[in-house]
Amino acid sequence: MLLNVKLAPVIMILFLMTSIGYSRGSFFEASESEAVAALTAAQAKIAVCYEAFAKASSAGANMTTSQSVLNEAGELLSKAELSYFVNDFNSTVDFAIQSQDVLDDFLSKVEVLNENAVAAYYWDFLVKVAWSVFGVLLVGLGSFIAWRFLKMQDWGNDTT
Repeated sequence: MLLNVKLAPVIMILFLMTSIGYSRGSFFEASESEAVAALTAAQAKIAVCYEAFAKASSAGANMTTSQSVLNEAGELLSKAELSYFVNDFNSTVDFAIQSQDVLDDFLSKVEVLNENAVAAYYWDFLVKVAWSVFGVLLVGLGSFIAWRFLKMQDWGNDTT
């Protein structure tokens, strides 16, 4: 019973803090500088991801799923920027963090797609070169055999 009396003020303080927190939306309000920092970080991450996306796309990788992820991150960044312009810094920080979270493993996935596309291009090139060389050698060998066959024929013993 004595333990419950000592815990009563602690429980009352926790109850008041949570009720105040729920009525305000959160315990701590984000400042403008935190919002700017979150926006800057999200913009930088999207820029890096877009460069990797463009590199893999130019290598010939299939980027449809990666494009949708990048579009989703861009949409969240747009929401963050809109929230910043209406001075809702909490939403700005939240949307900027969500934008970065969407892109957490984006770079590693795009890197794998890029490596696979480069490897596929390399093997495709090697196969085309090998078949071209084989074709040239086959035509050359066939021509040599035909020439030897025709040279061995007696065409009327024309020895002028």
